[in-house]
Amino acid sequence: MFNEQEIKVWRAEVTAEPRNNLEPGKVLAVDQAGVTVKAGMDAVRLLATDPAITLWPGNYLLSNK
Repeated sequence: MFNEQEIKVWRAEVTAEPRNNLEPGKVLAVDQAGVTVKAGMDAVRLLATDPAITLWPGNYLLSNK
């Protein structure tokens, strides 16, 4: 969820993230490869979302559960 809008993730990949002191849901990077979000011990690179969203490092995605 971002700005009170539900986001569906259609494609993603796990990517290594050695920093342990970051909150899950924090956007770490935005580049041509996708949006990288901290998740658990590593991170997830979002490759396809619906709707397409514009995020910046430092934004947060929240769980609606």
